[in-house]
Order: sequence, then structure tokens, then C-alpha cells
Amino acid sequence: MSAALDFPSFASDSARSLHSARLLRCPATSFCLTIGRQWRILYGVGFGPTTPTVAAGAAFSGGAPTNTPVTVTIGGLNAPVAFAGLIEAGLYQINLTVPPGTASGDQPIQININGVQTPAGTVVSVQ
Repeated sequence: MSAALDFPSFASDSARSLHSARLLRCPATSFCLTIGRQWRILYGVGFGPTTPTVAAGAAFSGGAPTNTPVTVTIGGLNAPVAFAGLIEAGLYQINLTVPPGTASGDQPIQININGVQTPAGTVVSVQ
């Protein structure tokens, strides 16, 4: 399962809001995070530089990790991030697991990259 996130751009200080709604619910959007060992995938834009460097607008496929560590919390708990990086021109991916102990229901999600965070009030449904 996956969701699209529009992250504040590192190229400018203007903040962008989440792609579509600030509430990602299941089953209406077919997006629901489940607690456990299965990887969950989030997609977004504007996560910053990668290694190897990929020129803006250049055709690219593969996986180029972000230069800066990406941290995610769900319901205030650290969600282990296995990969965060560019997977094709302009599209970033975050692979994570929902931490054990996360309560069911709508939980706040916070993604932090180099001190820049997703907008407050963003939640995901957990079951």
C-alpha cells in the first residue's frame, strides 16, 4: 500500500501541502497502514539531493538514496525507514514499517528531512 506526499522543497522555502487530503483513511482511499513487519511505501517529491547525483529533469530509474537521513514517526513512535531516495525522475520513495505499539485509528505522521517536516495535522489510518 502506498500514498503520495508532496514534501516541502529544498529548492525554495515555500511549503507544499500533502498531495490530495491531509487525512489518509482506509478503506475509502484504499490506504491503511498495518502494524507489523510488512514494508509500507510512501511516495513524494522534494526530498533533496541524492547519491549518486541525479540532474533535475534527467531520465533516471533505479534507486539513489537521499544524502540526508529521513526519519518518520507515526503516532509519536519512530518508524524504521529501510530506504528513502529517488526512484525515477522527480519521484522519491520511503520504505518503512509501522512501529509496534502504534495505536489503531487515525495517527499523526511526521516525516523529517534535514530539519524540514511535513505539515502538522497530517494523519494516517492504522489498523
